[in-house]
Amino acid sequence: MHLLLGDPQDPLCLGVRAVLEAHNYPTRIIANPLLSPSRFVWRLNNDQSASRLIWDDQTSVLDDNISGVFVRTIGWIDPAGWQQEDLAYMQAETQAALLAWLSSLTCPVVNRYPASIWYRPQVPLLSWHRLLQRCGLQTLETISD
Repeated sequence: MHLLLGDPQDPLCLGVRAVLEAHNYPTRIIANPLLSPSRFVWRLNNDQSASRLIWDDQTSVLDDNISGVFVRTIGWIDPAGWQQEDLAYMQAETQAALLAWLSSLTCPVVNRYPASIWYRPQVPLLSWHRLLQRCGLQTLETISD
């Protein structure tokens, strides 16, 4: 099973899904594996990490059966009905758990965000400089000096 973390209507997720399924790889697009309609079970201790995702149709996947994960979004929570401070807390906790879970997986995780991006959603432009250069992309002179 390949998991695509993103909006089920996102054109990029749909394109990746189409390519994977054309090669007979089962896929599932989920906005946030830690929220409904998924149920997330994770056993984590000093010796092992084992997780299981269960969907409303009662199908499930163990972490050992996940062949790859494509990260398109970082699992935002719908703000409707939340007090601002409660939403901020739950968002931070959900993102921390998702980041930790993705790090525990043994399969390839494409577009894995570093923790600094997860916890600083408004990253300063200069912090992208080294990443852009590593990808062979040029930056403006005012940014590189």
